[in-house]
Amino acid sequence: MEHLTEYTTLYVQDSELSQDIEFTYRITNIVALGILDLTKQEDIDFSKIEAITEVRSLNRFPCVLFKIEDVSVIIFKNGKMIITGLKREDQIPQIKGKIEKVLGKAKIKYTDFNISIQNFVAMTNLNKRINLEMACLTLMNCIYEPEQFPAAIIRDLEEGGAFLLFSNSKIICLGIRSVEHLETSLKNLIQQIYDFELVY
Repeated sequence: MEHLTEYTTLYVQDSELSQDIEFTYRITNIVALGILDLTKQEDIDFSKIEAITEVRSLNRFPCVLFKIEDVSVIIFKNGKMIITGLKREDQIPQIKGKIEKVLGKAKIKYTDFNISIQNFVAMTNLNKRINLEMACLTLMNCIYEPEQFPAAIIRDLEEGGAFLLFSNSKIICLGIRSVEHLETSLKNLIQQIYDFELVY
């Protein structure tokens, strides 16, 4: 397994030819949950954040959104945050520090601040066509209703994620919380795709 700046290379086996098949994937988004332990359990005053940075209110929800470079931070009055736009796990300490600077300038008091990854979004392309009708008949936990959605949906019950398979061979992975589980699930799925000869 080779880790690149943006793409990671993985391998599955072609059982007929007894050789490895190479494919690459890239993480397109990491969704993380931030939790502030607020002092005295007071709700966050959004006007303090609005005073130091540009924010956008989200209708119907008690929260505001602000950007730090390419990362979006949605913060709720109770101190919970949804952080999106990360591409690598090692960005988390850096973005945490930048959020802490915003909170410090806004004079928002808290006793602890933790960030945990909730969801990796990753994409790969096998550069072949995938027979989605046959995939739905041969793969476990697969749903394909082309009149409603153009991709087959495969649930990963073990890791709690899901895969979207498109006929043009694009595969999108959602909902898995670690790179290790992401790579294991992705390799298992692509191995089955080749074993059942679903690509052409």
